[in-house]
Amino acid sequence: MQNRLTIILKHIQLLRKVYQYFEQTQSISFFKKLISFKKSLISKQNKISIKKMMKQEDMIIKSKTWKTVYPHYLDSTLSQQEGRRVSKAVGVPNITIMEMAKALEKVKVPVVVEVHKSYPRETMIKGRVKVMLFDESKGLVNPSVPSKKVLYAKICQYVKQLDDRIKNPNGKPHPFKLDQIQKMEEEKKEVPVAQKQEKGKPKKGKK
Repeated sequence: MQNRLTIILKHIQLLRKVYQYFEQTQSISFFKKLISFKKSLISKQNKISIKKMMKQEDMIIKSKTWKTVYPHYLDSTLSQQEGRRVSKAVGVPNITIMEMAKALEKVKVPVVVEVHKSYPRETMIKGRVKVMLFDESKGLVNPSVPSKKVLYAKICQYVKQLDDRIKNPNGKPHPFKLDQIQKMEEEKKEVPVAQKQEKGKPKKGKK
């Protein structure tokens, strides 16, 4: 996205220089052709896309000071030691970053989704969202969301209302979680076998 924006801006700068040159030399006929070329290069759609990109870049820079929410905070299948920050009743099992993004559309606060970022304690599960709760004057962006606690509860509430969640309330476990579950089950199977082997051994008598 940055490369595309840089290329477009370079084209604009180049056209401005050529524009100034031919304006000074009063080459009107070529100047008219240049104008038509400029219009074709930078159409209304391109102008809109440039504005959008600039807004997105600006939001990404500003979002560094916004509140961070990881899926771990809201996942009811995790323990508090694993990162859960809501009660199990409020939380959503196996919540995903995309579900959080959809829910935040209803919360009506500025959001930046960072799909490549990961929770510090668990780097295998990617994604987090940056949410703007307070504006530059430290006022609430949305008065109905005065704190992180309320924000967490609203995200969970709206995720539970998604069509896919109504069909499957438990969601789909992350592949990494499935691997962990399989390992735990294998370890449970191995423990009784080891205990049986110890019980089968004859006890040594006292000398």
